[in-house]
Amino acid sequence: MRQCAQVLVGVLVLGLSMLSVSCSADDSLNVKEETSLGVSGINIEKKWIVAHYDFEADVNRSEKEAYQKSAVEVDIMKGGVYNAVDKYSLEKSNGQWVLNGDVISLSNTATGEVLRYKIEELNRADAKVSPINHKDISSIELVSFSK
Repeated sequence: MRQCAQVLVGVLVLGLSMLSVSCSADDSLNVKEETSLGVSGINIEKKWIVAHYDFEADVNRSEKEAYQKSAVEVDIMKGGVYNAVDKYSLEKSNGQWVLNGDVISLSNTATGEVLRYKIEELNRADAKVSPINHKDISSIELVSFSK
């Protein structure tokens, strides 16, 4: 459950810069990088899906596989509430979230555990977060299909 909660929270905000590509009349490519959003509640209140984990150097293969098999979704809602579920293991987590600058803290209602993530990048459809004091994961990339 702890792993699920950390993944879910981490899922909150991962960001790869989205590129949109269009062709002009002369067939040259115009690449436009998506503009970063400011870290605020309004910009993170949506459903996030964990897309990728980066691991600390000493994490063994079996531990990495456990994370990679997970299919974590985190729904960051208005009013400081979050719900998370690992669609693979069916583990669920819910509680309260608080944003303090570029750090989001998720407090699990059932366990009282608080997970903290630094939001490194935030775009409309993706984000990148770094868990604070996590022994296995160095960063998490998130995607969102919400508007």
